[in-house]
Amino acid sequence: MTSDDAFMMLSGVRYCLGRHSYAPSLCCGWLKAKWSDIDQRDRAQIVREVGEHIAGVEQGRWHNVQAGWESDLRTWRAFHAWAVDSSEAAA
Repeated sequence: MTSDDAFMMLSGVRYCLGRHSYAPSLCCGWLKAKWSDIDQRDRAQIVREVGEHIAGVEQGRWHNVQAGWESDLRTWRAFHAWAVDSSEAAA
């Protein structure tokens, strides 16, 4: 993956973090499929940013009161747990 590819991937994740619809589940599915191809540093960045997003929602820092946000939060939590477990298993 080139640095341009990594930039586009991280930009896509950041875009999907703030969306409510099918975007979070598509993003998480794509990330899981590509996880082994993603540089460790980029994986750590993704885990950190997803974790910060989850914490922000739980603490009320983000205005995620649109219909369906609970489903999106479950999607991000499940992905985050999977990514953390995958990272620990690889270490």
